[in-house]
Amino acid sequence: MEIKQLKYFKQVYESGSFSKAAERLGITQQGLSLSIEKLENELGVVLFLRGKKGVSPTQIASHFKGDADRLINAADEFKNRIQEAGREINGIVKLALMPAVVYYFVPRLLSEFHELYPHVDLQISEMADAVCEASVFSGTSDAACLIGPVKSRDLEWTPLFEDAVSVMMHKDNPLASRESLTFADLAKEQFIMPPTESRWHQLIVDLCRKSGFEPNIAYISGDLALTYNMIQKGGAVTFVNNDIISTFRPGEQAFVALASDGKLTFKVGLIRNKSHESGGAEEVLNGYLRDVSAEFAVHSIR
Repeated sequence: MEIKQLKYFKQVYESGSFSKAAERLGITQQGLSLSIEKLENELGVVLFLRGKKGVSPTQIASHFKGDADRLINAADEFKNRIQEAGREINGIVKLALMPAVVYYFVPRLLSEFHELYPHVDLQISEMADAVCEASVFSGTSDAACLIGPVKSRDLEWTPLFEDAVSVMMHKDNPLASRESLTFADLAKEQFIMPPTESRWHQLIVDLCRKSGFEPNIAYISGDLALTYNMIQKGGAVTFVNNDIISTFRPGEQAFVALASDGKLTFKVGLIRNKSHESGGAEEVLNGYLRDVSAEFAVHSIR
């Protein structure tokens, strides 16, 4: 006995006619009649009395009708629950983030993303960009967000957004009155630099050298709050991506745009191992990161 047969029985019972039931079910009257006959033969009982004025249920059919309804409803509920479960994205995703991009994503991932996908177990780790790459390559992390581009035959780099960069300094610094600055303008300044092993650190050093000087590094720190406090009290300068400037409290600091010929931009992207097969949970995370990036970006490169 099949659920389909029970649904046919129910429709004939409620319609009082094979032709009306067949029309509502979208099948032929002959096909419906054969299906009911097969059900009667399987059960060993007569369910309907056929006559010129239509069909009428037998006493056993009337008794059977309630059980049939419950079985049909239970089957429909079971089907709906299975389909709903199939629509629910679930799984574990391990995401690595370098410190400089944590601000962009973590607050939203811990709140909005969790609400949207409550069955995705998102495990976030903060690590230097070189460690991010190694983690994705080894499979310890499923994906990573970092400054790039990353050039590797084994890793797939997907650009997310590009943010402009400004120079942060004390407001009494003579350079604070300038509309924009080049790297050459910073030759005599002391620098507060990101960690040595980061790509961001190396990009700054390379641009200083291309401008004809070796950067005078006063301090190295990946702590943005500490860097902010040092700028408030001292004479050093540092580089800040523009989208994050709004998070600083007004104080003794000033921000001056880095001229376009400075060639320093904050390029953020997503990396995955090319040999890694991503599941549904990872795909929704990647899509979410792309959507959030469009909001953060000063110059979106989607």
